[in-house]
Amino acid sequence: MEGENVVVVHAEDDTRSPFIPSGKQSGLYDSFGCMYTRTTGIWQTVWLEFVPKNYIKKAKYYPDVQAGTLTIHADFVGTGNFLVQASFEGEPMGEVSLKNVSGFTVATLHLKEKHLWEIGKGGLYDLILQYNEDVVHSYFGLRSIEYTNYKFLLNGKSVFQRLVLDQGFYPDGVYTAPSDAELEADVDRSMAMGFNGARLHKKVFEQRFLYWADKLGMLIMEDIPCFWGEPNEIAQEHFEKQMYEIVDRDINHPAVFYWVIFNETWGLKTFGK
Repeated sequence: MEGENVVVVHAEDDTRSPFIPSGKQSGLYDSFGCMYTRTTGIWQTVWLEFVPKNYIKKAKYYPDVQAGTLTIHADFVGTGNFLVQASFEGEPMGEVSLKNVSGFTVATLHLKEKHLWEIGKGGLYDLILQYNEDVVHSYFGLRSIEYTNYKFLLNGKSVFQRLVLDQGFYPDGVYTAPSDAELEADVDRSMAMGFNGARLHKKVFEQRFLYWADKLGMLIMEDIPCFWGEPNEIAQEHFEKQMYEIVDRDINHPAVFYWVIFNETWGLKTFGK
């Protein structure tokens, strides 16, 4: 409600449990081998925002390079008029509008010009999604991903992947980067060393890291953090729930081209033998 409010957050996460995904966090007080410092508390960005009575609950983007279109799958609360406007470097690139929609809706926007998202260059379209009084500023990348004849293709062209294995730990924040500038610098450093991508190892990275990968044009292979115990129904439930949430959260990032379910053979225990 309007006025001063108090929000209390209570969370329990047993990193020592063999049935809860914890990635590379140590089960001991100290790091050992390839197991690193445990994380406590909220370590990613948290925010609250007011929304009007009718608002956009979720939107997923599906670009089509050949057709030069962006298809949007949107979920709404309430009923209203939906307007999508795209631009590239300030120039209008097209719009689509739908009247009196509610629930789940599909809208396809035809782009005036094709500007492909590329490695080392990026190339993002800006988006404005409006649903009555609710206005969301977003972006997308126009690119295609294929794997054929043992080749990885980006926009129809073969790309040799030079990926760094990024553990995502910081000396002064463990899982938490000290600033947004440091997240950008992480991407810059990897690319300066000759890498064209990163595998984000056993950790769900801050979304701002993915933003900088999108903007600067670095490929991202995203891991699903695993657990270490023998599989049972509880472990599988935790793992699958987390996996679907990760994909749902990050599906719109053009830099993300692959999700890694199993690290080496560790995660194979998740679904039994």
